[in-house]
Amino acid sequence: MWHVYVNSYFSPALVEAVGDLSDVAHDLAKQAERDAEPFVPAKTGRMNSMTRVSGSVITYQGSGKQAFWLFRGKTRQGSYRTVFEEGKLLVDDRIHFTKTIHPKAQAHWFWGAKNENAEKWREFSTNEILKKIGGRR
Repeated sequence: MWHVYVNSYFSPALVEAVGDLSDVAHDLAKQAERDAEPFVPAKTGRMNSMTRVSGSVITYQGSGKQAFWLFRGKTRQGSYRTVFEEGKLLVDDRIHFTKTIHPKAQAHWFWGAKNENAEKWREFSTNEILKKIGGRR
C-alpha cells in the first residue's frame, strides 16, 4: 500500500471567507488520481482498480508492499537481476516497466503526473472554489 497526500493548502483568509474546503480538497485528489493513472506502472491494471481516494489522500493498493516498491522503482530486497557488463557481475535492482498498458509508466508516477498537470490542478481548484462561493470562471 502506498499513500499520496494531495497538499491542497488554502490560506486561512480564504478558509475564513469561504468556509470548509474539504470537499474541494477531495475533488482535487480525485482529479489528481485520474490524471496520474497513465503514469502508474501496470501489467494487468489491478492496482489501478484497487486505488482509493479518501479525503485528500490517494491510496494505491497492491499485494503486500507492491505499490511501495513500484513507486520507488526498485525491486524487493533479494530479487535482483544480475547483469554482466564488460566481464563484471553487476546487480540491477531497478524495475524495468512495461509501457503496454500505460505508455507513461514510471517510478514516482505521481510526480510525473504533477509535472504534467500542476497548472490544470491549480485551475481546477480555483474553479471549484469559485463554484462554492457562487462565482463562475
